[in-house]
Amino acid sequence: MIGDRNSGGGPDPWASRSLNMSRILLALNGGLCAAQGAIAGIAAGCAACGGHGRGLPWIGAAGYALLAWASGREGWKRLTTPALMVASGIHAGLVAAMIVTQALCIPCVATAGLCFAATALWIRVSRSPASLVLAGCALVGSVAFLVVLPGTWMSGEPAPPPGDAKLIVYENEDCGACQKFRREVAPVLAKRALRLRLDFRPSREQRLFVYSTPMLVLLGSDGSRRILSNPFDVERLIENAESAAGPDPHSRARGD
Repeated sequence: MIGDRNSGGGPDPWASRSLNMSRILLALNGGLCAAQGAIAGIAAGCAACGGHGRGLPWIGAAGYALLAWASGREGWKRLTTPALMVASGIHAGLVAAMIVTQALCIPCVATAGLCFAATALWIRVSRSPASLVLAGCALVGSVAFLVVLPGTWMSGEPAPPPGDAKLIVYENEDCGACQKFRREVAPVLAKRALRLRLDFRPSREQRLFVYSTPMLVLLGSDGSRRILSNPFDVERLIENAESAAGPDPHSRARGD
């Protein structure tokens, strides 16, 4: 078995203990993911993704349960090292994205910590090259960071009330297109998109994410967030605003 003998050929108690502890941590992580999934189903969801990643904890629970089982099976142990490398990289990217966007989810950080500890113990058990595993984690983590970053951005922004939508407009005072939007588009939206609230903000508040101005971020009453590509297509903006606002609760109350 992997790591079950010392350099003298005899049993390696430390390796055996490390293997058992790694499997316990993986099983605990599976349970923690399942608990997160159950909580996300009845609450607002993850503080970092705003509830849009409600299916991820269940994927994690299944994955960690499988890893805990596979790490104790001789025929499956060779797959455990790359699997843990990928899992640790994904968690590293998630945690980095949460730090950058200042949207911290404590259960997600705890899950990452357990995964990192299990991976470190597994490196000791399997005698895998630590530098190779860390390089793989860094590669996967970089990809995960870039993929997750847009989803964690503005996750702390409160959703508009039911039946309403909010359009955040990031602008630059020296931007001619921004001035054109205020002059030509904003008045039309104010008259025709009655359930849309405009919120103008300076682009310097989000320099990491605002790559051009005016940048329009549409928030829906269901917590959805969407960057709109064409700030001057008024008809499309109104259509998107109505879709993001959802059904009008006031019209149902009136019986319309």
